Amino acid sequence: FFDSTMPNKANYGGTERSSLLASPEPEVEPEDERTRSVQAFVWATVEDLKAERPIEVIVAVALVVIYYVSAIVFYCAYEGWSILDTIYFATVTLMTVGYGDISPRDAISKTFTCVFAFLAVGIIATALGILMGALMDAEALKKLQVEQESLKDRAGWIAVRSVFLIATILGFGAVIYQQLEDHSVIDCIYWACITTTTIGYGDMVPKTSLGKMFAIFFCTVCTLLVGQVLGSIVQIPLDLRRERMERKIQEQLGDDLQEDELVALAAEVRRLGFGAAGAGVTRAEFAVAMLVSIGKLEEVDVQKALKTFDKLDIEKDGVLDMKDLVHR
Repeated sequence: FFDSTMPNKANYGGTERSSLLASPEPEVEPEDERTRSVQAFVWATVEDLKAERPIEVIVAVALVVIYYVSAIVFYCAYEGWSILDTIYFATVTLMTVGYGDISPRDAISKTFTCVFAFLAVGIIATALGILMGALMDAEALKKLQVEQESLKDRAGWIAVRSVFLIATILGFGAVIYQQLEDHSVIDCIYWACITTTTIGYGDMVPKTSLGKMFAIFFCTVCTLLVGQVLGSIVQIPLDLRRERMERKIQEQLGDDLQEDELVALAAEVRRLGFGAAGAGVTRAEFAVAMLVSIGKLEEVDVQKALKTFDKLDIEKDGVLDMKDLVHR
């Protein structure tokens, strides 16, 4: 659908056509240049863009590799685990299963595991989100909401707020748990990390009645809060990619409408059930076509709305007015 060999139209202005609008066409004689240009333009939608594999996918794969390599380097050297056991431990940690048969033995290893746990659930979950976004864009785009400001402007604030909330929750859990169970500070932070990430190795569990009561509260409330915060981080790469795709769709016509673009736009509007052949495109028709193209409006919903409109349009003139009331 997209031809990367075509010249880009700088800022979607000027005379060059965007590569987004071009599809590979065989060379033809210049005698019918206008006909060739009309055939070259294709109305693009988000569905056409979902097959793209952005550079983020490569970054995501690299993050997963780094995750496993860092586990092998530390746990094999410090804990003396085999490579198989280390990969097993890292996978159990990543999937938040936490069987409890393999766990760190001392403060140094536990400190590393605290960072490692959030690396697994945070960064690696983000990487998996990128990979899933490349494979399941259609599903991700159905859940999007209209935003007034660019996600890029908010991503930094989301990250800072998320880190602050997680640190607050971990600090709260560690302080209370230390008072109830009388463990070291690092052990209490370790317990809070392993609990809120739902890993639960099983090497540290509450023994007292008050400790168990707090653990019930902490597991129920704080784990959900941390999960929600981490979920907002995981959603960032999906939303950033969606935002880029929407921008491409919205700007595909550029600033100067060409004949081939008008023909393609009118054909898309007619396909959706608006207007008549040979007619132009109204502002409302353009808006509906654009919303369908970027995935914010389902085509089937448009068809249902038009069917309802046609039932109400007694005069069949494409307008609901007093005449339709008189003839009822």
